Amino acid sequence: WEEQTDLYRGQRMSTDEIEDLKTSYHMGFFYSFVSTTKNIEVARMFSGGGQITKDELVQPVVFHFNCSMLKLTRGAANIQQLSGNDAEEEILFSPLYSFLFDKWNTPTTNTFGILNVE
Repeated sequence: WEEQTDLYRGQRMSTDEIEDLKTSYHMGFFYSFVSTTKNIEVARMFSGGGQITKDELVQPVVFHFNCSMLKLTRGAANIQQLSGNDAEEEILFSPLYSFLFDKWNTPTTNTFGILNVE
């Protein structure tokens, strides 16, 4: 896979977690393996975008990983050929891979918020 490829991760997050990310964190990491995709529509599906109303305590979020800014020398693997669904175009990050959480894009016409990650 190409390091210039943008990757996405869709998930549901509590409104408290979203507020913490928007106001507190700039550098962070995930404690577990992180599944990402090259396809933003797959990420949107995993986020629940379009299925959750704005007044619910859990909201859809898509992480946008800017891979041109990431140092992908270790800890990331293309596992598309190992997946039961290769249409997901899955790239897996190892636990404790550090990221810079850049900025939050509040949903306007989208049905999910986007968090830019470098």
